[in-house]
Amino acid sequence: MVRANARGRRGRPINFGDVAPVSAFGLLVAEAFDRGMPVSDWIGFYRFPAPRVIAALDGVWRKEVWPSFTAHFGIA
Repeated sequence: MVRANARGRRGRPINFGDVAPVSAFGLLVAEAFDRGMPVSDWIGFYRFPAPRVIAALDGVWRKEVWPSFTAHFGIA
């Protein structure tokens, strides 16, 4: 299905699926949209995972970082 957007451009909706915070694309998103922590911390915390830390980071990703990305590009 191809449709025109608000600017009159035609394109297809993008389905990102589940993007992991420490995937290559996830780290790019974190670099651009996480104002509280550098990407090196994301990498470090996931490299030596502690269940509580991972749960906290997943919450930050779902509630702050990913929504900021999707809202910025109008794909929310």
